Amino acid sequence: MVLEAGHAGPAAKAGRALFKFLRLGRPVSPLRLGDRFRKAMDQFDKVWEVVRIWTTVDGLLHVRLRCLDGQGETRIISAITLTDSNFFLPVPTQPSPD
Repeated sequence: MVLEAGHAGPAAKAGRALFKFLRLGRPVSPLRLGDRFRKAMDQFDKVWEVVRIWTTVDGLLHVRLRCLDGQGETRIISAITLTDSNFFLPVPTQPSPD
């Protein structure tokens, strides 16, 4: 996907929001429980969901991801890595049918 100059995709916007959060020390993370991501260039196309967000003792924001393939796999990674489009891409959530 090629983006026009001046146009930022969702991953870039999330990355900027996270940088601002870390720089300004805001009390609210740009990430939310339930946000979903897919690893960039993952041949298995697994979808990962944010199930926990916290700040570690070194002051870095981390998340626990749960794989939605039903196997129970989890991972802990830094929020900076999660919002870097070289590593993860956001997955749009399906609107609930009303």
